Amino acid sequence: MIVGVGTDLVDIRRIRRSVDRFGDRFIARILAEAERRDRLSGGRLAAYVARQFAAKEAVSKALGCGMRNGVYFTNILVLRDAAGAPFVELHAGASVRARQMDITGHSDQLVRRERLCAGVCCCRPSVASESLVEG
Repeated sequence: MIVGVGTDLVDIRRIRRSVDRFGDRFIARILAEAERRDRLSGGRLAAYVARQFAAKEAVSKALGCGMRNGVYFTNILVLRDAAGAPFVELHAGASVRARQMDITGHSDQLVRRERLCAGVCCCRPSVASESLVEG
């Protein structure tokens, strides 16, 4: 069973304009400290921030609240495992919202094609919740 689905599509050019205009202030609003350590420089920076932005928006939509009610860009972390695959860590308000929805797992996908980045998130409830609904 799926309890939340979120998607987002971001134009890298839009993010590049924001990075050029607002610099580190914009980046600090979107990326948590752990994500800023991994960021790329030069022309690839905008694509990296756009991927992170799309993923975080998708997660916030799957949580059913968007970026409000204590859910902010910096408490949804999109990190990479040793193989480079993305995974999400929820903190503060995002973690509280996931617990309220009894979400214990999610599947996340990031896609980049030319000027666009897409994020998709599907949230699953705990096994106990699934048993109650299906039983």
